[in-house]
Amino acid sequence: MTTTQQFKRYEKKAMKVDSKVISGREPYISTLRHGDYTETFLTIHGEGSEDPLCMFDRMRERLQKLNSGIVRMEGVGLINTSGKAVSELRYCEDCRDCSLREPNHDGTRNCPVSGLYAHTISNAKLQPVWLGGQIVGTIYEDDFAHYCFLNNILPELNVLTEKQTEQVFNRFEAALKTVGMEFRDVIRTWFHLDNIFDWYDQFNDVRHRFFKERGIYDALVPASTGIGGANPAGVSIVGNLYAIKPKTDEMRIRAVPSPLQCPALEYGSSFSRAVEVDAPTYRKLFISGTASIAPEGHTIHLDDIDRQIELTLDVVLAIMESCGMEWNDVTDAIAYVRDKEDLPAFDRYCERTNLSAEPVIVIQNDVCREDLLFELELAAAKAKG
Repeated sequence: MTTTQQFKRYEKKAMKVDSKVISGREPYISTLRHGDYTETFLTIHGEGSEDPLCMFDRMRERLQKLNSGIVRMEGVGLINTSGKAVSELRYCEDCRDCSLREPNHDGTRNCPVSGLYAHTISNAKLQPVWLGGQIVGTIYEDDFAHYCFLNNILPELNVLTEKQTEQVFNRFEAALKTVGMEFRDVIRTWFHLDNIFDWYDQFNDVRHRFFKERGIYDALVPASTGIGGANPAGVSIVGNLYAIKPKTDEMRIRAVPSPLQCPALEYGSSFSRAVEVDAPTYRKLFISGTASIAPEGHTIHLDDIDRQIELTLDVVLAIMESCGMEWNDVTDAIAYVRDKEDLPAFDRYCERTNLSAEPVIVIQNDVCREDLLFELELAAAKAKG
């Protein structure tokens, strides 16, 4: 079940929550106005042990005021899967009948959902994307392109991890085909891999073969995040993507190099550091999951969370600056922290550097290397004129 479906299912329950409880932290809202369209990006932060229905209620209230179509809505949770926790303890067991069933590393009663994110657009016709009798995403268009977001693409359960990865890519392709797109239109991907340390290399091998067979290396290699993450379906991998099919040559899409890091392709990971979408009336920047990696490709600042965060932000801000973007242009971001005790470290960095932490949801996840303590992904947008 997608988060959007969960939202609809629990909307009535959420309406019963005490308004004093749901007032909480103000959401982070970023707005992009271009032509006849207004895109809004909302981040709702969780409040400690808050019932997740309260977050849904706060999101519902905001969405009702916008009167816009929902392009994408997701719950962001504590989904660390280092293998230290037995599977029975990785999920909420009994939290006021909430069936979000988000993974919970500690097996505590506190809700592991750290926040909700939504992307909406006004004056655009949104249509569902169907695959195998299920809604798996949304497609919409503006004056310059068709856009497709696919969410929660799952493989079959009882096959090897490499085969599951192949199935996710094949289902990406099948869903895109239903809306007149192909994988060469994909600009951004997200992959959550259960027990990521055990098979990240095999995942990269499968992705490399798929990209080579489809000619992706001769086109645009998408920006991407590959992160640890269990899931209620019990499969080894879950995938999301964002694709854009331009209507005009005025819409330009390009891979953006990192001024401070080598291309990920040089050490066997098939993704671009970032991708920029340059339309006649706006620009968007999608920065891949970024971590404390030296220009040569190895991890640096071992066992030092503060220095890893500092380097990661230096890299991210350098990419943004190279594209004429600033931190105020961020629409949404997720910070992944490997160890629970280091969750406050990002806020410490923000306080020390006077950087706003409001666009960022901080969660606990395994990163793709065991010696990486922190990773940050983000998107930014800026209107022209």
